[in-house]
Amino acid sequence: MNQLQHLLLSNSNFSGTVPPQLGNLTNLRSLDLSLNSLSIENLDWLSSLSSLSSLNLSHIDLSHTNWLQHVLSLQFMRELNLISCKLGVEKPSIDSSSSSSSSSSSSLSILGSVLESLEILNLNDNQLNEPMPDLREFSSLRELHLWGNNITGSIPVSIGQLSKLEVLYLSNNSLEGLVSESHFIKLAKLKTLDLSSNSLLVLDVAPDWSPPFQLQYIDLSGCSVGPYFPKWIQTQRNLSLLDLSRANIIDEAPSWLWSTFSLLGNLYLSGNKIRGTIPNLSSTSIFYMDLSNNQFSGPVPLFPANAVEIQLSGNMLYGSISSICTTLHDILWSIDLSNNQLVGEVPDCWEKMPMFYYLNLANNNFSGEIPSSLGNSKNLVALQMRGNSLSGELPYNLTLCQKLIFIDVEGNKLSGKIPTWIGHMHGIQILNLRGNKLHGSVPPQICNLTSIQVLFIDKQSVFDNT
Repeated sequence: MNQLQHLLLSNSNFSGTVPPQLGNLTNLRSLDLSLNSLSIENLDWLSSLSSLSSLNLSHIDLSHTNWLQHVLSLQFMRELNLISCKLGVEKPSIDSSSSSSSSSSSSLSILGSVLESLEILNLNDNQLNEPMPDLREFSSLRELHLWGNNITGSIPVSIGQLSKLEVLYLSNNSLEGLVSESHFIKLAKLKTLDLSSNSLLVLDVAPDWSPPFQLQYIDLSGCSVGPYFPKWIQTQRNLSLLDLSRANIIDEAPSWLWSTFSLLGNLYLSGNKIRGTIPNLSSTSIFYMDLSNNQFSGPVPLFPANAVEIQLSGNMLYGSISSICTTLHDILWSIDLSNNQLVGEVPDCWEKMPMFYYLNLANNNFSGEIPSSLGNSKNLVALQMRGNSLSGELPYNLTLCQKLIFIDVEGNKLSGKIPTWIGHMHGIQILNLRGNKLHGSVPPQICNLTSIQVLFIDKQSVFDNT
């Protein structure tokens, strides 16, 4: 098959050692062996594939190979994917005849000094414990993926010279220092920016900065962006995801946040000190929203019509949540309103949410009975209602929720006996009934809970010896 130009075997359930005879396929333009259970004893054969422009060896252990030496020999390389290859475990040696760089240079700097044709470089999830190099040599780069390494030091200002760059992932590293307007000066084509989980990284731009790009994806979570809500984000009209979680923001949410982005599907602002009220969101395009652990106040807003997951826990929201019943939420699967100041009865309209699987209303001041319509949530997995003023008995209709694994109703005013039907909930792993007004003995049917791992019952309850 020596005329073969493309060999794409990704995720094909192959195992064993990669045969060195692949080096005989000298006309190969692209080679993809990723996502298999393969091992490579050495990469000597790779140097024979001089026409190769695309290489993907992701999820193959290359730590004991001289991978860098052989990659440098591929002069026409356009796309290099070496995800989860344990790069950096052992420092590759470089033949001085192949590069002007010394053997002590970092892998990234050596790549930059010899592979100028690279358009896509993906080294995610490795162990590259080294600083980022001067990036001007990567003049053709369109995508740079360095997520999940241990890259240290600051982001070089030279990254702002990569005028073709569209995608930048630098999250989950040990980067530090300031990121200013100079880092983005020529990045007019940038669509994706992810600097998240670099706790010592500080975004320091002028309040009136107008970026050269229009981003679709912004993830600055776990970086220092505050104390003010960044005004430049208002200029980004194509946003589909915005994540500013744990970004040291101490400010009021600007009014434009809720109305500017017609394509915004994912909004994550948790773990800041953002205050203000949340307006009616029913006409927005948001699917996933996490505003938890902030200082939002006011009533619970109308949810987006196409919401999938809503997290508003740990704020100062008050009033009832009856507004949930005003809209059909046929794809909503998760609501977390715990640790607020909500009152009134728990709505009895869960039949409007056929996909629903997670409800957390803990630590509010809800009253009344647990609604029987929760039995219509056949996919319900977790029900957390501890720390309220709920009364009555556990509704029998919960027996219809055979996927339930977690029930926590501690610290309410539930009455009656521990129901015998609990024994039919075979999947229950955590059951917390203590701190209520339940009386009588523990029914023997509870012994049918063969999956139980945690069981909390008041001390005054006794097991029925029958």
